[in-house]
Amino acid sequence: MKLKNFFLPKYYCHLTRVGNKNDGGYPVSLKVLKKVDCLLSIGLGYDWSFEKESLTLNEKLIIYMYDAQVNFKSWLKKFVFEFFNLILLKKNLIEFINTYINFFEYLFFFKKDRVFHIKKNIISKIETTIKDKNEEFLEKVLEKIKKNILLKVDIEGNEYRILSEIIEHQNKIEFLIIEFHHVDLMEPYIKKFIKKFKLDLVHVHVNNFGGKNKNGYAKVVEAMFSKRKYNKKRKLSKNLFPNFRYDSSNNKDKPEEKILFV
Repeated sequence: MKLKNFFLPKYYCHLTRVGNKNDGGYPVSLKVLKKVDCLLSIGLGYDWSFEKESLTLNEKLIIYMYDAQVNFKSWLKKFVFEFFNLILLKKNLIEFINTYINFFEYLFFFKKDRVFHIKKNIISKIETTIKDKNEEFLEKVLEKIKKNILLKVDIEGNEYRILSEIIEHQNKIEFLIIEFHHVDLMEPYIKKFIKKFKLDLVHVHVNNFGGKNKNGYAKVVEAMFSKRKYNKKRKLSKNLFPNFRYDSSNNKDKPEEKILFV
């Protein structure tokens, strides 16, 4: 699996995997996680294992999760879909039951005092008007949060719309986890972001659900950025990606591939 050289981190910090072993978990600095006041997650889906474990590691953490696509209507559709898969023998009974368990875990987790699921999609101020009640400007969200932030972004390609706001409010951010989609097509935008963003790129991991293009370049990359005070200059001996101490294949049915920087 290939990545362009600008993805090769020049710094490193001590990372630990938080969340699921496969898709849904991410490497993060525990030193940062235990210090920050707020975890702002943009993009929820049906996996909040990272947020759940983060709260156990920092009991004072306030968690805001933004995603308009996850609601009771979407859960109902998921139940119907899983039921038909069960009837068609595409799913077994245990998988079907786990969907219901997951739903009640969702209800329980978001009833906690400091955990909030805001059913809105984050958009950029470049989009000059709010189109409906299910949208909110990232700038407005970041203006409300006055404290140190661990920011996690996974919004299926819409991350490029909010990169300028992330840069604008970077002084509030202690650590950033962001998933870049369509990497082979969006290289100039990512390269520009890395150059302007003051936090150091400390780790990258290829999401193998995204696959690679005909030239062997990865299409989806998870990137971790950390404030300089937590980091050290990276030695050549540490340029091993993936790092199996905290990396894990997103698609458990496919093996991890070594990253070649070119």
